[in-house]
Amino acid sequence: GVEIEKKAYIISKLRLFSWLFSTDKSHLKFLPPNPNDLEVDDIPNYIEQSEVKFNLFNVDFLIDFISEDFDLVIGNPPYIENKKLKNIEYKKRLVNRYKFAYRLFDISIIFIERALELLKRKNGSLSMIIPNKILAADYGIKIRKFLINNTELKEIVDISSLPVFGKTATYPIILSLKYVTPKYMNSIIVRRYDKMIDLTCKNKEKLNVLPQKLIHKIPTFVFPIKGNINLINYIYEIFKPFSEVVKDLKIIYRPFGFINWAKNLNAVSKNRHSDEDLVLLGTGNVGKYYINFEKPIKIAGKTLNISYFNFQENLGKYWKDLKKKKLIFREIAKEMTWVYDSGIYANLTGLYFVRIPSFNENKLFSLLAIMNSNIMDKIFKILYSSLHLAGGYLRFNGSFIKRLPIPDTFPFSLSMTGKILQILTQLKFDLDCENLNLKLEEFNLKKKYMNEIANLISFFSNLNNALVKLMYLDDCFLKSNIDYSVVREFLFSKFTNKIPFKYLLPRFNVPNYEFFQLSELESVLMTIKKFYNTIINDKVLVNQFNDILFKDCFHLSKN
Repeated sequence: GVEIEKKAYIISKLRLFSWLFSTDKSHLKFLPPNPNDLEVDDIPNYIEQSEVKFNLFNVDFLIDFISEDFDLVIGNPPYIENKKLKNIEYKKRLVNRYKFAYRLFDISIIFIERALELLKRKNGSLSMIIPNKILAADYGIKIRKFLINNTELKEIVDISSLPVFGKTATYPIILSLKYVTPKYMNSIIVRRYDKMIDLTCKNKEKLNVLPQKLIHKIPTFVFPIKGNINLINYIYEIFKPFSEVVKDLKIIYRPFGFINWAKNLNAVSKNRHSDEDLVLLGTGNVGKYYINFEKPIKIAGKTLNISYFNFQENLGKYWKDLKKKKLIFREIAKEMTWVYDSGIYANLTGLYFVRIPSFNENKLFSLLAIMNSNIMDKIFKILYSSLHLAGGYLRFNGSFIKRLPIPDTFPFSLSMTGKILQILTQLKFDLDCENLNLKLEEFNLKKKYMNEIANLISFFSNLNNALVKLMYLDDCFLKSNIDYSVVREFLFSKFTNKIPFKYLLPRFNVPNYEFFQLSELESVLMTIKKFYNTIINDKVLVNQFNDILFKDCFHLSKN
């Protein structure tokens, strides 16, 4: 064994020694009467008197340990994120020495690479406790590619939901492999445990089988260890990643500084200074299809209300993009959480902005409907749930979003559902506020529409989920001899009724912030209700889209 910390090395030797002679205490006569009185530094002298030889080394495994041809390497590397590797010279040595020290690598990747160097090439085995991030994070791209091409991955034990290391914010897995060229049909056994008691009850473990060859089809060789692997395999055979489909895609994060973003809080003001001003949002202000204008922004130890973000010349790099129509999504959330922005909002950290110069408003709303759909949320979670945080939250990193499979058409029907859902969801939020806005009170909207709005949101949400699901899985259904022709026709229809997008209340005085007058809002709501009635009266259409929601085409294709 190899241990860099001297005390840990000595204690490991003592534990091994105690275990070796646990059944025969006669060999321990050379120890003092009360071993607990021993100083740590004295322990090696006493152990040497036993003449037992230990292959334990007090050296740096990554830099100083020299050996080769191990049959088996078992390891529990320290979990040290890149930013916590404070010794710059040591970090440089690792980067120069190891080919998988890529981007913001954590040190466990280097331990895997070193262990592979020490293993026998044709029959060596490796088992290590490592962070779950390695399965999907960008810094793990190179090591994942090497592993799937050069090793037989045997088992992944997912214990990331268990308090294995107390209160430490680590989410571990156990990766086991054999260092041989992988067989074409090799499959990885994935075991998942959600509770400590599950470890002792075999029938409690969640078991999945991941064909190793499927990982080749997934961008950046992500290991999807949870959910329907067949869905991912099918989707990526037909659809390309977002960044390949949309060539002018811009995903903007921390637009005013990646590190020292907090210094820009001095640009926050209750007052508008110019037409160039934006409105500052925090992460918690973004909901699915709506903005929570009531929630304070907690940032850098301060609590702010949603306020103006005054224009500053030195922050002009992304200002033009932020003033354009775009989408916003949350970095940390429990599900895909996107909202449309007509070119009003800014953020310092915690939100991503999606700007596509070639997309008009309708295409952006169509993309919004796709991203907020159940099937897209499902795809993301199959790919990236291994990166989960505490409390069921996930990190929706911009680089992950770029790799999601996206269709190359953005139907107007989805623009309609996306726009309707944003208008209705924002209206419902505004009506639900404890301090009901005077304008809404004056319009008597709560009494007039509140009961209908919730039903309309539920209906159009289900319709949207069915349309997007069919767009992704139509071929799969057809292979099972199920033809949803009426829904398909609806999906690609050119509708004549157009719905304008505006905000509901006059909250901010900035360009691009347009809000409905009462007559306009009443007219829009009537248009939405007519559209709803047209759909609901088509029984075949409704039956088909309800069937799509609950049908699993992969289950059908097996039978």
